[in-house]
Amino acid sequence: MGFGKIVWHDITVNNNEKIRDFYTKIAGWDYDSVDMDGYNDFSMLDKDKNPVSGICKRTGVNKDVPTGWVMYIVVEDLAESLKQVVENGGEIVNLRVSEGNMSGMAFIKDPEGNVCCLYKD
Repeated sequence: MGFGKIVWHDITVNNNEKIRDFYTKIAGWDYDSVDMDGYNDFSMLDKDKNPVSGICKRTGVNKDVPTGWVMYIVVEDLAESLKQVVENGGEIVNLRVSEGNMSGMAFIKDPEGNVCCLYKD
């Protein structure tokens, strides 16, 4: 994955089934259910069954994720990117990293309050 590239979009909402049904009707998407240990999120699929986005329920691991569409940006060094977020007036909203190697993702807000997710695998 190229650094700085937007690699995914998803939306976190309170009623993910209602929103899933909304987008299946207006965008023509189909979906696959994703087991989230007690509830389902959804991977939305285009007409060729390729994943194009996700629709997540605001609970469990997503309970602190702001509602709305979020883009995922690949970064080379997650720790350095998070340092730069804070130093440049942003805020870390939700951090999910693997222990020891600083891979994972972080939902952040820019200085205007817009949310995106930084991703490092």
